[in-house]
Parts: sequence; structure tokens; C-alpha cells
Amino acid sequence: MNALRKITITILTAISMLAGLSAFGQQDALFSQYMFNQLILNPAYSGSRDVLTATMVHRDQWSNIEGAPKTSTFSVQSPLRNENVALGLYIYNDQIGPLKNLGVMANYAYRIRMNSGRLTFGIQGGFIQQGVDLNMLNMKDQFDYNVLNVPATQFTPDVNFGVYYTARNWYIGASSKHLFESLFSKESSADDSPYAILARHFYGTAGFIVDLGDDIVLKPSTMVSYTRNAPVSIDLNTNVYFKDKLMLGASYRTGRNAVVLLAEVTIKENLKLGYSYDILISELAQHAVGSHEFMLSWDFDLYKRYQKSKRYF
Repeated sequence: MNALRKITITILTAISMLAGLSAFGQQDALFSQYMFNQLILNPAYSGSRDVLTATMVHRDQWSNIEGAPKTSTFSVQSPLRNENVALGLYIYNDQIGPLKNLGVMANYAYRIRMNSGRLTFGIQGGFIQQGVDLNMLNMKDQFDYNVLNVPATQFTPDVNFGVYYTARNWYIGASSKHLFESLFSKESSADDSPYAILARHFYGTAGFIVDLGDDIVLKPSTMVSYTRNAPVSIDLNTNVYFKDKLMLGASYRTGRNAVVLLAEVTIKENLKLGYSYDILISELAQHAVGSHEFMLSWDFDLYKRYQKSKRYF
């Protein structure tokens, strides 16, 4: 109980520290299969599966709307031979209309054994390149100086921090992204554009598994995300695993008002293919169809640890 109390105090302290920071608008790309690769939310997740994991995700949001968000990511993460340290790399390309963001983030996590679980602190550091494709703009004045003077690309550093605790049957985590709220340009101000500054984002995740017998495992989970000037979003998820070969699940997302259907197939023991479809239940459904998301994930058991620590998160 003392260990559990220390874990709870540590995570609540981290959440309090993160909540004391401010944010200015929702900018992070949206994902529906984040629960299978939480590195995109929390750098402390790195190495939690005790294997080298490489994951690719592509999301096509509101696929029938011109200029709707399209996001592609690649991540790789692994603990080292020293089990206390894990490293990772996260690369993403996000496009919304003429605005394009390319991010490259390196990851370091330090893991501490605590009784039957592990407490991990993680940090990501890298840069974001933001660009504008002027050819996609339909300008009334083709010689508008305010538009033509926009730099083709701008770079800014970026830092993320997180804490994550995982036990055999449950997990909980908290993280903040874009800690320094860096400006894309020294000449920019928050009043110039909602994209002039990287808004700080906060995430909290938790979940657990229940063995239902007959090789069927139930995994409820949740995620809460927040940034100033955007509604709090809560995801409620339920995933059911059948003989570790097939996963079927569903999510309900508040704030953006969507129901998500999920499926994952284990092609081989170390290769998984996932798909999700977002069903809009807001007024936007009158104008847009749902969102498609595909995931491909490989596990490489470098240190022969997988069987002794097999996880569903």
C-alpha cells in the first residue's frame, strides 16, 4: 500500500504541475488508435512493452472534405539492455489545407521498478517545421503582400514531458506536450495567427484488463485531453481481445462527438494490423463522412523479455 500511495502521489503531483501551465488552442493531430501506441501522447510510454516496437499510422480525417486533416506517423521505441533506460524516435507529418507540419522528436525514458509495477519518466525533444503551400490558396488578390510575405517554412524547437505507471493489469499516465509554447517566428505574436505559437496540451490516460476466460480479455480505458480555448475531450474505450489474434472495440469521444469502431488483427505474433473508423454524431455529419485510420505495428524481441511481460497496453 505504501508503494501504491507513492505512485499515486507522484502522478497526481505531475498532473498538478502540468495543469498549472497554460495553453492557447487545439493543434495536435487527432488519433483514434492512440491506446496501442501511447508514445504519440506520452514520452514516458517508451519501452513499456519490453520489446523494440516500430509503428506506422496514417489517418484520413473527414475524407470527403477538401483540405481536411491528413496525418502520417512513424515511431520506434525500445528499452536498452539496461532495463532502466528506454529510447525512442517519433516522426510525423500533418497537413490541414495549405498548412503542413513536420515533426521529429527523440525520446528518453527512465524506468523505476516498484514492486509489481514500473514507474517511468520520459522526455521528448526535437523540432517542428511548419510550412504553407501558397498554391493551395485561392486568393482574390494574387499579389497580396501579407500572404506572399509569409515564409515558406519555419522551424521551432519542441519539448514534451510525461510520467507513466504500469502494472500487470492496469496503467495510468499524464503528459504535457509543447512545454515551452515556442513561437514559429520571433516576429510572430499570439495575435498574428492561431498557428504562430505551439499551444501547450495536456493528456491523462488510464486503463485496465479483465480476463473473462476462454482466452477472452476485456480492456476498458480512457483518455482526457485539454488545452485552453478548446473543449475538454474525453475518450471512453472498450477493447475485447479474442485468443490474442483479434481485437474488436469501440470508443465514444466527447468534445468532438464521435463514435469510433476499432479492429486489430495479429498477422503473426510480432506483426499487427489495425483499422478504425470514426462516425460523426455532431452537426458536421451533415457535411462530412467519417475518418479512416490505419496502423501497422512490428515487435522485435531483442532481449527475450516478451513472454515474461506480455501486455495489452
